[in-house]
Amino acid sequence: MSKLRTLIVICFILLTSGLVAQDANYTQFYNNPVYYNPANAGLEDGMQIHTAYRKLWPKIGGDFRNCMITLDVAEPNINGGLGLLVHSGESGGGQMRENMVGAMYSYRMPVIKRKFYLQMGLQAAAVEKRLNEDGLVFSDQLDPLYGEIYPTAYHNANNERIIYPDFAAGIVGRFNIGEFANGQARTTNVVGVSFSHITRPNESFTGLESRKPMKVVAHAHSVIPLVDDFRKDRKIALSPAFIYENQEMFETFSAGLNFMIDPVYAGVWMRNRNVKMMSENYDAVMLLFGIKTKLDRNVYLNIGYSYDITVSKLATATAGSHEVTISLSFEDFSLFPNRRPSLRSRAASARKCYNDFF
Repeated sequence: MSKLRTLIVICFILLTSGLVAQDANYTQFYNNPVYYNPANAGLEDGMQIHTAYRKLWPKIGGDFRNCMITLDVAEPNINGGLGLLVHSGESGGGQMRENMVGAMYSYRMPVIKRKFYLQMGLQAAAVEKRLNEDGLVFSDQLDPLYGEIYPTAYHNANNERIIYPDFAAGIVGRFNIGEFANGQARTTNVVGVSFSHITRPNESFTGLESRKPMKVVAHAHSVIPLVDDFRKDRKIALSPAFIYENQEMFETFSAGLNFMIDPVYAGVWMRNRNVKMMSENYDAVMLLFGIKTKLDRNVYLNIGYSYDITVSKLATATAGSHEVTISLSFEDFSLFPNRRPSLRSRAASARKCYNDFF
């Protein structure tokens, strides 16, 4: 019955003339930087590979899940970075699926040498959406007593597969505040904003106009070392962060704190339906555990797991959400290794704290 209710909801949405879709969101947004802002491409030295899998509400029928892989490379020879994003999500037990492949470029603009710089990014993507109507049950087929006994007045969608282009843009600023006696930054901070679905593509299956709403994201995070020399002492740091997402009628705000004692870290986070800190807006409390370890010279592996504890009125019906992220960092990687040396590498000591944490 839970699966039946899910299918009815999907069909009801498809029959409406104004389809309003919401992008998938991730608890570990700081481990998926390129997904939320194309300006994050090439923000770190070398090459970064991030993967994520999220299982939403396992107790509710419908198999809501998302997965993705991103790759970005810092390239000072083109004054920025390059990135690639592959994302897939499905709901309704596979009745609805969306796949996306996007490429991005970021441009770096130094503001204060070794202290502050801006990156501006653009993303172009191709999106495919599929609808499988086999086995769908519509509300006009149901009798309160006998169940599914009536024919439906619904006519099949004009298309069960649509493809459209999609575009995003963003900007991030990265800056240090203060220095220890050895010259290492006391905090490393990243602040950014991005805009997705800029052209508001039409994603209707029925031939009607159904424009995807633009999404606005504002995000920030910091790394605060608690020892002044990571080379001699055990790495200990705090990393607070927040992200705000707005997509027409949908709005979320997440904030929290990770604590690291090398090589493990743990965190507590919360998600709200909006920025108003009121009990009726609380959505979930998220617990996180991760490990970051060095595999080889300048090669790092980062694995994180988070569990969302639903605290809204859906608490007893969802069984929370699970999310796993795996990241690889190759700090010496370059597409053009024989070109002029990276300006970034000469400033690496001022950002070593940040690179060691994420």
